[in-house]
Amino acid sequence: MKSSKLLLTILLATLFNGCYRGPATYEVWKSNNDISLGMKLYKEETLYVTEGKKKVYDKNHYIYIIEYPKNCIFGYLVKKNDKKRIRIDWVIISGKEYCKERQATTLIQ
Repeated sequence: MKSSKLLLTILLATLFNGCYRGPATYEVWKSNNDISLGMKLYKEETLYVTEGKKKVYDKNHYIYIIEYPKNCIFGYLVKKNDKKRIRIDWVIISGKEYCKERQATTLIQ
């Protein structure tokens, strides 16, 4: 009985959390950021926002500077008059060589 519960727990964790495969690459990291364009900047992301949280990028945009993964510093551009904070673009500020992620996969797509 206990082994069936353990097997079920592992199976459900794999279904919903997935696993990672392959080496960490810039292309996967870039693809993940490109997918997020047009989405709202979430409060949870502010955990990764560095000091200053948002800065003026130009006369029409703010930039939210994030360091994730470690030493990869980039920012999401948001229009100044957008109260929903929809991401319109992203820019690497420094550490491009650290901007890498592994491909995540799940059994449920």
